[in-house]
Amino acid sequence: MKRTLSLLLLLCLCSSFAHSQTDSIFYYNPDGTKSWWYLQPNVIIFRCQNDTILSQALDSTLVDGLVYWADEYRQLNEVLINSSATIDDLLALYDSIQLSPEFAIFAPALTQYPYLGYEQNKYMRTDDQVLVTFNDPDVPDSILNGFMQEYKLELVHRPLDGLDTTLSWGYIFKIRPAQHEILNSILIANLIVESEPDLVKIAQPNMYSEDFLSCISVNEMSPIVASSTNTLASWYLNNPGGVIFGGESGVADADADICECWGEGYDGTGIKVGVIDIGGFEYNHPDLANVQSGFKLNEQPAALFIGNTYTNPAIGHGMLVAGIIGATVNNRIGTQEIAAGAAHGALIYPYLLGSINAADVLKGVQRASVDSVDIVNMSFKLAPNAILEDNINNTILSGRNGKGMIFVAATGNDDLMAPHFPASIENVIGVGSSSPEDYRTSYSGPGNSWSTNPANGSTYGPPSYHFDVVAPGEIMASTDLLGDNGTPGNYAITSGTSFSSPLVASIAAMLLQKNPNLTFLEVRDLIRNGAEKVRTSTYNYNSYSFAPGYNDEMFYGRVSCINSLSNVVGLEENVELKKLFVYRKDENIFGLFLPASGGDQQVQVINTLGQTLMTQIVSRDQHEINLDFTNFSNGLYVIYLTGASGTIGSAKIIK
Repeated sequence: MKRTLSLLLLLCLCSSFAHSQTDSIFYYNPDGTKSWWYLQPNVIIFRCQNDTILSQALDSTLVDGLVYWADEYRQLNEVLINSSATIDDLLALYDSIQLSPEFAIFAPALTQYPYLGYEQNKYMRTDDQVLVTFNDPDVPDSILNGFMQEYKLELVHRPLDGLDTTLSWGYIFKIRPAQHEILNSILIANLIVESEPDLVKIAQPNMYSEDFLSCISVNEMSPIVASSTNTLASWYLNNPGGVIFGGESGVADADADICECWGEGYDGTGIKVGVIDIGGFEYNHPDLANVQSGFKLNEQPAALFIGNTYTNPAIGHGMLVAGIIGATVNNRIGTQEIAAGAAHGALIYPYLLGSINAADVLKGVQRASVDSVDIVNMSFKLAPNAILEDNINNTILSGRNGKGMIFVAATGNDDLMAPHFPASIENVIGVGSSSPEDYRTSYSGPGNSWSTNPANGSTYGPPSYHFDVVAPGEIMASTDLLGDNGTPGNYAITSGTSFSSPLVASIAAMLLQKNPNLTFLEVRDLIRNGAEKVRTSTYNYNSYSFAPGYNDEMFYGRVSCINSLSNVVGLEENVELKKLFVYRKDENIFGLFLPASGGDQQVQVINTLGQTLMTQIVSRDQHEINLDFTNFSNGLYVIYLTGASGTIGSAKIIK
């Protein structure tokens, strides 16, 4: 490795960078392009030498407050500067912090909205961490130690044991500069990319978001009030078309068709669903029985927990998301049936964030892979991060014994066209929100009486954003932390794409319950293909010749659990049948050995949508036949052998 003149240049530029009010800054994308950001002018984030709160007094006429990240293992100070401060005031404040004997490192606040104050909370925070993926999946310790020494880094997290060692996974490092040596995670990440192309695949700064994609809870619709106001907060499971909220009626069947899947005997039993989220989890909640052991990702190392745990006891977001999936059914609390999880038989694995940042989410993704969960829900928004995306894609490809873990994410509540990450990752199922009248949730669009939060609505976009479906996301009852949002009884009624996403994760769980051998692409396509093209007079689903059935606002339609489930071939229904022996002869030809029979037999080849693609009659004296899959697309297929007495055996192949 080499130290280049770039470092000296960056150090020289750092002072002007710190003093800039509207200058822009970038970090590198994996393809070498630059991701440009503005500096948030009235927020200063920094770390003290001993990870303590700054003790020196700050000018109260300029500073509205100092926030100390006391509940994080990365303990930083965040100074909020008021609008009366001038450029000279800012320069003096930066200098006083930098020259303090307590100061260690600045952490720039970045924004895509250069003229908004900190009150709008439209900025992303960085810290003192850099995420790195190396070209070599197995970096020798000698190389790793030299790398850390060269760039003044210490190791915070290395890929977990149990991950696929043929893939390159993300590392997390912390910057440890000498006192008064002004570095930050963006400059170090860029220097690493520029200086180490043979060693490093990509390096990017850790970034935080405060947007966990939940609109505010509708406090006046607490269960106590709802019992006397005919509020139907379970409409997303079964919408009869009656009054739902505020005298407004829904449209019959404008729901996710969950009850129909229950009627077929599916509730997600045995499927493991990871929930990467924020706030806390309560194991003693009366309506959430299937929570498994989890991890607090905001501690270093991540801490195992098996009981009530809080990273923020005032935020029940993670519990609300978990309840949409796993709240117990048919258990009245008093005279009310408060909440019912769409996949209430599934096992919930909580991965708890203290704050939404790429480094901790990366740890959650790796932990979910090691825990062999089947599905991961992500109801939050982050700045795009290549290392995190790479780890998600690694887990998608390698999870579930090569069939691929299913990731589901919310598109966001900004009511505009925007490619929100991680929902915009191609292989992640991106989910928007629909209303009880089957419109896209929007305060300003059709059906706007259903948006309970002004200026909020389901974020949307063209096929290039890789969004997939919409699902109900308004007026939904779920499990909450005790006393959170002032709601008694551990419940809240809430809205947002945060809760549309776990509804789709629940549908994925029921699909896997019926056929555990589905690949992640087959699950995604089943969900897409089962979605209903609702409100066709409002939404044109034929806008794109290269993406038939797609609409910018509704994507491939509003989900329908029963439509998707009906297209699944249930392999577990044939467990008593003989297992036929199939082997590959070449790329497209498979040989099938036939059991002895007293008569002619029929071979059928069926795809995962239940369509019969091939039928062949074989005589009693045939012991082997060839099956030609040349004209079939890649994917999972089921072979059935039937005789006069019915089905004899089955087998599955993956082309």
